[in-house]
Amino acid sequence: MLLSHIIPLILFYLAISYITNFLNIKEQKQLYISRQRNLSVSLRSLCISPFTMAELWMNNGRGALLTTSLNHLMHMAEVAIIKFPNEGLTLIASGSAHLVIAVYHVPFRDFDLFYCYENKSASVNLKGLYQRLNLGGAYDAIAIYFDDFEDGIILGFVNPFTHQMTYGHVPVTEVYEDHVDINDINFEYEVVVGIPSDQFSYMMMQLAIVENEW
Repeated sequence: MLLSHIIPLILFYLAISYITNFLNIKEQKQLYISRQRNLSVSLRSLCISPFTMAELWMNNGRGALLTTSLNHLMHMAEVAIIKFPNEGLTLIASGSAHLVIAVYHVPFRDFDLFYCYENKSASVNLKGLYQRLNLGGAYDAIAIYFDDFEDGIILGFVNPFTHQMTYGHVPVTEVYEDHVDINDINFEYEVVVGIPSDQFSYMMMQLAIVENEW
């Protein structure tokens, strides 16, 4: 009788041990893949605030494309509203008179790492954002951290060769979201172009000309 009770317990213990080991191996593989995709840096250890609402990573120098595109936007806008919903990052750049509005959207699939815990938005100086992004090298990975915006937006740059990380800080300005509600705007045209590209540069120059004519 005693043996008949012990055998099921042993089998149950072996089953639990097998499942636990399988889950541990699976978790280790996921962590290894994450490190491989992000320059062998432990991403979670780089979170600078326990109140981080969102975290983005762009690797292999692709963050430099974001910097180049902002260089063109900067010539026709002063303020940019950054929206961070679950489907990606949206940057709304408007001219001083709010007559010309460019919406620059980066879908979540274009990031190597994309965490969004809460939909957030903030208004920043476009020139200041561009200058901070320029702190990174051409091949650096770029990390963007959003918290409760009391301290602004934090940018991190990881050198792919030395793995050294530096930070930049983008202060938040007054929010003018009610002036640029993209849901109430009828756009003249919507196109998808390569960034950076000659076509994108031309479009930004034309927008700047229209803004200055008013």
